[in-house]
Amino acid sequence: MNRRTYISELKHLRYDWVDRIPDELKDSLSREKVKARKAWFSCVALMVSHGLRKGYLNGDIGERFDRIWDYTERNIRFEAGRRTTRKEIDSLNVLLDDVLLEMR
Repeated sequence: MNRRTYISELKHLRYDWVDRIPDELKDSLSREKVKARKAWFSCVALMVSHGLRKGYLNGDIGERFDRIWDYTERNIRFEAGRRTTRKEIDSLNVLLDDVLLEMR
């Protein structure tokens, strides 16, 4: 993935997915692009780790990503029926904002 495509994918995750937390849990079958879905967390993780591997991003973002991903793995991804919190979504939005700022 080249740099332009990478930035486009980051923007898609940041701005095209909805921040709203729905009343009921959403899974991949719903096809609704809400950030409360576990898939959004996984996509953000994939994209940030790709940027780190390609050398697009600095060590500070890598350290922050490691802390967020460790929390996500322990508390979100494998806990069935768990509700995503506003704070969790906001923390990844801030990370995406910082990644996009660094990619300018």
